[in-house]
Amino acid sequence: MICITAQIEPEGVIRDPGVVQAYMNDPLVYKGKTTARLAAELLKGMQRVSAEAVKITLPILIIQGGADRLVSPEELRMLYDTVSSAEKSIQIYPGLYHEVFNEPEHDRVLHDVKTWLEAAHCSA
Repeated sequence: MICITAQIEPEGVIRDPGVVQAYMNDPLVYKGKTTARLAAELLKGMQRVSAEAVKITLPILIIQGGADRLVSPEELRMLYDTVSSAEKSIQIYPGLYHEVFNEPEHDRVLHDVKTWLEAAHCSA
């Protein structure tokens, strides 16, 4: 198995030191390097999302941390622009990292998601 040197540092995913420590202590979290196969599959998946995003027509809420080090906010905006949904929203939280639901401001993020879900976007 070939491994590439890319490794995600937990401090680059979440700003909360307590959550980072819990992540690092979790025996179920893989802490090794990314294999070439995984990297290739991730790339293939990203290409598929880009190619098929125009098919998305259901209401969609896209959220992201503005200081995300794993996914570019600019690329997420391109995804937002590509989806065909008439009801679409994007919320980028300045200063937050990748795991917005584990950031210290998670209550605000959850409130915003709840508000969006309760709006007419997702009527049953």
